[in-house]
Amino acid sequence: MLGLLLEGSTVKEITENYSEISDYADIIEINSSVCISDSQDELVSFVSSLKIPAVLVVSKEHEESQAFEMLCSLIEKAGFRYVRSSSSHLCTKLSKTFSEKNIQIIRDVPAEQTDKPQNLYKALKKASENNCIPHIVINIDSEEALVTYYSFLKNISAFGKKVISFTGSFSNSAAILYRKADSSYLCCSSPKTLKRLKTVYHAERIDGDTAIYAAVGNPENSGLSAVINPGFEPVGMNAVFIPFRTETLKAFFKIADILSISGFSITKPFNREIIPYLGRISREVTKTGSANLAVWENRYLKGMNTDYYGILNLLESDLDSGKIKNAVVFGCGVAGHSAVWALRYRHVNVTILNRTADKARKLAAETMSSWDSLENAAKYTGTADLVIQATSSTDDFAPDFKFTGKELVCDLVYNTASSAFMNGAEKAGCRIISGKACLVSQGKLQFEKLTGFYYPD
Repeated sequence: MLGLLLEGSTVKEITENYSEISDYADIIEINSSVCISDSQDELVSFVSSLKIPAVLVVSKEHEESQAFEMLCSLIEKAGFRYVRSSSSHLCTKLSKTFSEKNIQIIRDVPAEQTDKPQNLYKALKKASENNCIPHIVINIDSEEALVTYYSFLKNISAFGKKVISFTGSFSNSAAILYRKADSSYLCCSSPKTLKRLKTVYHAERIDGDTAIYAAVGNPENSGLSAVINPGFEPVGMNAVFIPFRTETLKAFFKIADILSISGFSITKPFNREIIPYLGRISREVTKTGSANLAVWENRYLKGMNTDYYGILNLLESDLDSGKIKNAVVFGCGVAGHSAVWALRYRHVNVTILNRTADKARKLAAETMSSWDSLENAAKYTGTADLVIQATSSTDDFAPDFKFTGKELVCDLVYNTASSAFMNGAEKAGCRIISGKACLVSQGKLQFEKLTGFYYPD
């Protein structure tokens, strides 16, 4: 089950917040701070009307006799299915009070008891006394913590009923795979996170038979997930594609081994670093010197470059008709390399413009292309049938370059805000292939390479 802790100090506020996520939540948590006497009837009415379970999160002040009696009355009247508290004494009292009723008590485990994986089992066992369900928060704030978590995953999942929450900048993959840890539910930190887990990853459906595909990078890159994941169900696959953030490939390979990851996309900064790990490489990887996809093939890890064919697929009709004879490519990073090699394969005359002239010169020599410094971009106004934007900069990096409106402009960058450069192309009336279109094109190719199925259009 996926849910959200509803923020708000009044029943009206939490009701409004619930309306925004009602299509996505399987469970909700409500803070006891809204349980003031003059709004109890409203709260009872709201919770009673829900078709999903509700968790009441209560604090220590409810241990007092009068407050405890009011709390128990509220729980029964509203029909709360779960009550969660960090107070062991309160959890014990609640457990005894509701032992004959279908109301389960969740006991929060103090953070200091879960900071070391070897202490987890002991902490879970203690918190489960008196028929309570333990709730632990796992902080994954580093690559080391991420590897450690997955190394202990079997031990965590082997414990009985429990609830797990995740925090930390490396915790995204663990939250998506919360069912691998056998957590009863996962409450998200924001409506945006809940919607993403529900609609992009279908995290609540993941089970022991789910095949895992990944995108490895630092920072993690989740762009391909929205393209690849919708393809699994139509072809009858129980699978999920998720991003992993790691600082080293060595750490990712440890995780990949634990989770039996079937294949993975490679993003910055690992596109070239992955090469020594590959048993086989495609012709495009040999040419471009980078890989953005790796799949297991007869016990070997084979590297491929879908940027190369993704670009050619988008430009196919214009290339076949002969409309593209000359191209200017801005930037010669990983995406720029792939674009230049792909265009030269189709005998297009290419000029590479880059801020670091030495890099442009080197790529030009490898591909028999022309090159120049980015500061000389104005010289190439009106010379190209195709302009490719392959830099990650949102600054106006070529202010003197002007579009005539006749160019076909292809943006290979999909994970940054609209740039001044692309805005200029749009204002000039150029035909534009967006970064999103490029992402979809190569995402479909990656799906086919990873699964062996054609992407279901």
